[in-house]
Amino acid sequence: MKTAKLGILRERRDELLHSSLSKALSSAQNPKQLHKVHTLLITSGLERSAFFSGKLISKYAQLKDPISSFSVFHQLSPAANVYQWNSIIRALTHCGLFSKALELYAKMRDMKLKPDTYTFPSVINACAAAGDFQTGCVVHNHVLEMGFGFDLYIGNALVDMYARFGDLIKAPRIAGLKPDPFTISSVLPAFGGLLAIKEGEVVHGLVEKLGINADIIVSNGLLSIYFKFGRLMDARRVFNQMVVKDTVSWNTLICGYCQMELFEESIELFMEMVRSFRPDLLTITSILRACGLLQDLEFGKFVHDYMIRSGFECDVTASNIIIDMYAKCGDLVASGKVFDRMKYRDSVSWNTLINGYIQSGSYDKGVKLFKKMKMDLKPDCITFVALLSICTRLADMELGKEIHCDLAKLGFDSDLVVCNALVDMYAKCGKIDYALMVFENMKVHDIVTWNTVIAACVQAEDCSLGLRMVNQMKNEEFMPDMATMLGILPICSAIAAKRQGKEVHACTFKLGSESAVSVGNALIEMYSKCGNLMYSIRVFEHMKTKDVVTWTALISAYGMHGEGKNALKSFEEMLAAGLIPDHVAFIAIIYACSHF
Repeated sequence: MKTAKLGILRERRDELLHSSLSKALSSAQNPKQLHKVHTLLITSGLERSAFFSGKLISKYAQLKDPISSFSVFHQLSPAANVYQWNSIIRALTHCGLFSKALELYAKMRDMKLKPDTYTFPSVINACAAAGDFQTGCVVHNHVLEMGFGFDLYIGNALVDMYARFGDLIKAPRIAGLKPDPFTISSVLPAFGGLLAIKEGEVVHGLVEKLGINADIIVSNGLLSIYFKFGRLMDARRVFNQMVVKDTVSWNTLICGYCQMELFEESIELFMEMVRSFRPDLLTITSILRACGLLQDLEFGKFVHDYMIRSGFECDVTASNIIIDMYAKCGDLVASGKVFDRMKYRDSVSWNTLINGYIQSGSYDKGVKLFKKMKMDLKPDCITFVALLSICTRLADMELGKEIHCDLAKLGFDSDLVVCNALVDMYAKCGKIDYALMVFENMKVHDIVTWNTVIAACVQAEDCSLGLRMVNQMKNEEFMPDMATMLGILPICSAIAAKRQGKEVHACTFKLGSESAVSVGNALIEMYSKCGNLMYSIRVFEHMKTKDVVTWTALISAYGMHGEGKNALKSFEEMLAAGLIPDHVAFIAIIYACSHF
C-alpha cells in the first residue's frame, strides 16, 4: 500500500515538475532566462526528452540563437527522432539559415528517417527563401512519393514556393491543377499571403492572360489581395471593372476601406451598397465599428435600426460591437439597454460596457458593473486591467487593494499584463514599495514592465533607484524603446547624470527615435540641467519639428544659464513661428528675464 502511494506521489511530483518547467520554457523572454531554464532541464535529466529538447530548439530559434538550437540538437544526434529533426529544420529556416536546413533534410533522408507532414512545410519554405528551384522540385517529388500531395499546409507551402519562383502559370500545373477560374480562386489566398506587391501584380496579369478576370470569384480574390498589399486604387479599379458584383464583393471592399481606416468612405460605400444589395452581418458590424471610431452616433443609430428592421439575428459578437459603438459615441444609456437585452453575455460584453463607463468618467458605474459581473461570470485579465485603470485615475489605494485580492484569488497575479497594471497603479497611488514588491514577485518582465517601474521611480523622485533599475534592465538584456528613453531622461536631469544622459542620447539614434519631438524636448531639458547649454542648443537646432514645449525647454535652458537676452530672442522667434505660449512658457521667460 505504501509503495503504491509513493508511486502516486512520485507521478504527481513528476507532473508538477514537467508542468512548471514547460511554463518556464514558454515564458522565457530573453537568452539569459532561457539558459537558466536549460540548466534546470539538465539538472532534472530532462534535456534529452523529445518534448523538452524540441521545445528548447524552437525557443532558442525564436530568440535568434540558432547556435544554441544546433548545440541542443547535436547532443541528441544520432539518436534524434523525427520530431527533433523537424524542430531543428524549422529552427534553422526561421533564423534564415536556409542552406543548413536543406543540408540537414538531406542528412535526415540519408539516415533512412521518414519525414512526416510537419517536415515538409519548413523544407519547402527554405527552398523558396533560398531561391533553390531545383531542390524545391526534388522536395516536391518527395512529397508525392510519401503520399502527402493532398496535405493542406504542404500544398500552401508549395504554392507559395512556386509563386516566389515567378512561374505562376506553371505553378498550378506542377501541382497537378488546371489554370481555370476554380484553380486560380483556390490559390489566390496563398499568393496574397506572400504580401509582395510584385507577386500580386503577376497574379493579376495571369488572370487577364487566361481571360478569366470576368469570373466573380476570381475578381473577389483579387480585391482581397490588393487590400492585403494596401493597394487601394488597384482594388477599386478591379471592383469598378467587375461586370457582376455580389455581397462578397461589397463586403471585401467595405472591410478593406475600414482596414485602411477610411471610415467615412466605407460608410458612403455602405449607403451605395444597400440600394442594390442586402448587406450581411459582416458588412453591418464593419460599419458599426466605423461609426464608433468616427463617433458618428446618428449614423450608428441608423445602422442599428436597419439591423432590427431587416430582421438580423444579433449574436453575441454583433451585440458586443453595438455596445462598443454606442459607448464610443458617448451614449452609455443605449449601450446599457443593448447589454440588458442580451440573453447570453460573454466576457467581451461585460468588458466593453465597463470600459465604456471608464472612458466616460463614470467610474462608480464601472465598479458596480464589475461586482455584478463577478456573480455571473469569471472576470478575465482585460477586466482587471480596466478596473486597475480606475484605481490609477482616482489614485484610490483601497479599491486597488481590493481588486488586487480579487485577481490574486483567480490566479491573475502571475499574468504579465495585469502585473504591469498593478505596478503602475501602486506607483500612481504613491506606494512605490508596493509597486516594487509586485515587480520583484513577477516571474517574467517585458519592456512595458521596465518602463512602468522606471516611471514609478521618477514619480517617487527616487532617481538612484531609477538608475539601478536601468542597469538591471541592461543586465537582463532588454532593448529600451522610446518610452524607456522618456523615462530615463528625467532621472538623468534630476541628478545631473551627464554620462548616462549621453548614453541615452546615443541610444535614441540606434532606435531611430532621435527625431521624435517628445525625445528632443527631454534631451534639451536633460543637457540644460546637466550644465551643457551647447548640447541643448544643438539638439534644438537638429529638431525638424518643434512645439510649444520645445521652445519652452530652450527658453528655460537659456534662463538657467543666465542668458536672458537669448531667452527673450527665442520667445520672439516662437511667436513668429505662430505658436501660442502657455502658462509654463510665460513662467520660463519671466524667470529668464530676471537674469538680465
